[in-house]
Amino acid sequence: MRHPPCAGAAPPPHPPRPPTVSHSRAAAPGGGAPPRARRGPPRLDFVGGDFFADELPHGDCLAFGYILSDWDDDTCVTLLEKAYRACEAPGRVLIMDRLFDDDRSGPLATAAMNLVMHIEMAGRHRTAAEFVALLERAGFGGCEVRRGSGEKHLVIGHKK
Repeated sequence: MRHPPCAGAAPPPHPPRPPTVSHSRAAAPGGGAPPRARRGPPRLDFVGGDFFADELPHGDCLAFGYILSDWDDDTCVTLLEKAYRACEAPGRVLIMDRLFDDDRSGPLATAAMNLVMHIEMAGRHRTAAEFVALLERAGFGGCEVRRGSGEKHLVIGHKK
């Protein structure tokens, strides 16, 4: 069985339970149906909501895939603090995103996307150390960085 690039960082809990996918109400299956009113495939549970206004669903592993780069540092910390509250100990949060090199000199694709971020969004791409600092401000510790071979990288924060 093939796994997505970051699947190894979040092995299933024992006993296994289906992952919950939190989407905005407009993007949720059923076009904004009330939370938990619709279920996706048997391995997924969809919950509609607004991650700025609502608390995040509880779980032992929460993931932000290409989300935090859309926002400024303070907004990221707010979202990560919500993740900390929702994270069941000993849990973790995963940040999957592009990473700048430590000296911010590249890679070129990340620098080019960063220009787009400055034009279209309030956010930016960050170095691994900058993501770790955001995780620590939100209460996470024992942070790890796992660089992929391409543009997908993983920063992991553990609930203390």
